[in-house]
Amino acid sequence: MSPTHRAGRPALPEPPPTAGGRRPPGAGPRGGARELEWLAEVLWGPTPRVEVVVGVPSSLGWGVLPDLRRPRVLVPLSSRRAAAEAVRQYSDGMTQRARLAKAAVGLGLRSGALQWWLRRRGLLFGAVGPAEGTLLGDHVAAALGRSDLAAAIVLGPVRPNRKPVVQLIGRGGQPVGYMKVGWNDLTRRLVRAEADMLRRLAEASPRSFTAPGLLHQGQWHGLEITISSALPHRLWRRGRRYAMPPPAVSREVAALGGVEVMPLGESPWWAGLRRRLAPIRQAMDVGPAATQTGGRAATALDATIEALDGQAATRLAFATWHGDWGPWNLRSTPDRLLVWDWERSGDGVPLGFDLLHFGYQTALQGLGQPPAAAAATGRDRAAPRLAELGQQAGVEELLLTLYLLERLCRAAEAEVSAVTGRPDTVGAALLEVLGRRLRQGGTG
Repeated sequence: MSPTHRAGRPALPEPPPTAGGRRPPGAGPRGGARELEWLAEVLWGPTPRVEVVVGVPSSLGWGVLPDLRRPRVLVPLSSRRAAAEAVRQYSDGMTQRARLAKAAVGLGLRSGALQWWLRRRGLLFGAVGPAEGTLLGDHVAAALGRSDLAAAIVLGPVRPNRKPVVQLIGRGGQPVGYMKVGWNDLTRRLVRAEADMLRRLAEASPRSFTAPGLLHQGQWHGLEITISSALPHRLWRRGRRYAMPPPAVSREVAALGGVEVMPLGESPWWAGLRRRLAPIRQAMDVGPAATQTGGRAATALDATIEALDGQAATRLAFATWHGDWGPWNLRSTPDRLLVWDWERSGDGVPLGFDLLHFGYQTALQGLGQPPAAAAATGRDRAAPRLAELGQQAGVEELLLTLYLLERLCRAAEAEVSAVTGRPDTVGAALLEVLGRRLRQGGTG
């Protein structure tokens, strides 16, 4: 990226726009520069009087961690305490070593030593121009009725639901909330869904867990904005890193929208899944997908659907799920579990999906298992807990197949939105797992 960059006018050749009209982050060989350009376009593109600068000091500035090639967290330079708080966020999915490393970075920011190093190395990102009419300059302050806020910007790794997440911190270092910014069709939908669920949770007053409160929801120049309250955090983790959440929490989440038992083939969820799968199947007959897989993907999907149609009379319990049930969205406390990131939540899904997701994702991402082994791990970890939740007996294999199809739909929907700008390797891996399960007779 050049030393200066006008918001909304990227200096480098641009990747194709997404279905939502904006461009994917991290596309192209110069990923770090692309990511910062994408961030500038999303947050400051609607305000052309503001110039975004990189590598030079500015009136409204951030330090870039770990560096400009891999921007993951932008810490505010206006307040040492706020900068330190920006990196002191811990989940149950973090190792203790990673927690201590973040705490050490926080100490460096609190002392000001790390800011000096960031300035010396030119690891800077900032906005020059009037604050009036900008998202971070005055819109957020007006929405929350506060003028003492500093903002840290979290980018995280490039993934299908990527969006800017802005951590709002009081000048004294007190965490206030998190702002999610939906910038294309997929992320706008997710941000709205989370706001809706946070309202429901506030009315439900859950007893076994605590969710963030909804501080603000609105739109700004075509962006969908949701601000949720910050939850407390502590340095030391309670319990094992990948331990399943307490059964009481899983039951309470499942019951949020009510639990209903019905045949699979008569469920609204199955009808909705068939609609979502239709364009995926159609795409397998044309374009690169047809030649790259040699028809194996289409055969696997067709045979899986046929096998499931044969089980349409199987009765299943349907309930509410969190949608991304994993230790990265949880934090244990002595009396309650803290649960955030509800953007994938929904009602009327097969009961047990959250448990399968927890087991599958921790095996895949945390333990490094290949997808087929991770799917088996997820099934085996969920199976003993399904009856306790209220699911029908003997449906573990069927639930796993349905869960993998749900994940396939997510991957395809993300590819259509072009959020990552990368080939859909996730969807290909899921289809391979489904094909292997067919060959082994494990669809249900």
